[in-house]
Formats: sequence, C-alpha cells, structure tokens
Amino acid sequence: MEINPVYVEKLKKLAFDLRHKGVDVKICKKPMIKQLVQRED
Repeated sequence: MEINPVYVEKLKKLAFDLRHKGVDVKICKKPMIKQLVQRED
C-alpha cells in the first residue's frame, strides 16, 4: 500500500505539534500511525 504524501505531511505536523506539547512521538508502525490520525480527525 502506497503512503499518500499529504498523509505523511499531516503526520509530520501532528508529531511536531505533539513534541511541542511535551509528548515524545516515535512513528514507526503503520497501525500506530493509523491510530494517531484517526484520533486526531
């Protein structure tokens, strides 16, 4: 399955925002990525 560049940018922004809130984010597993994005939307 291909990863949409827009999706990747959204994840980068999400990870960046979370880091500013003091949350350490390591994006390495696709299910985790899916969870993060679903929770955010």
